[in-house]
Parts: sequence; structure tokens; C-alpha cells
Amino acid sequence: MDVEDIAWKLAAKKMANEASAEELRKLDELLRLHPDMKEKAALLFEWWDSGTGRTIEPGNQGLFKKYWNG
Repeated sequence: MDVEDIAWKLAAKKMANEASAEELRKLDELLRLHPDMKEKAALLFEWWDSGTGRTIEPGNQGLFKKYWNG
């Protein structure tokens, strides 16, 4: 499993409130070492925390793809 896969699995656990303290530290370290992933993760977390990511609406998928794929 590559670094990016690990980071996104940890990000998913964080959003589901299932990440341990050690996993959160590992995610923070990976994002610190990989600024490109850090920027994407920040957008993802902002989107999720806003509540928009928790509902299925027609515009959500396109918006997510727009920011995720740059």
C-alpha cells in the first residue's frame, strides 16, 4: 500500500470518528510530508465538516470531483 492510500484510509477513519490517537498522528505526519495531499485533505475535511459531504445531492459529486482532480 502506498503513502497516498494510507493517508486516505486514515482520513476516512478520521471523518468517521474511528481513528485512534496514533492514527491521527500518523495522518498529520503524512500530510506534513506531502503538501499536495495536505491541500486536498483540507478541502475534503472542510467539505465534510460543513455537512455538505454527509448528504447526497446532485451537485455534490461534481463539486467534489472538481476540487479533487484539480
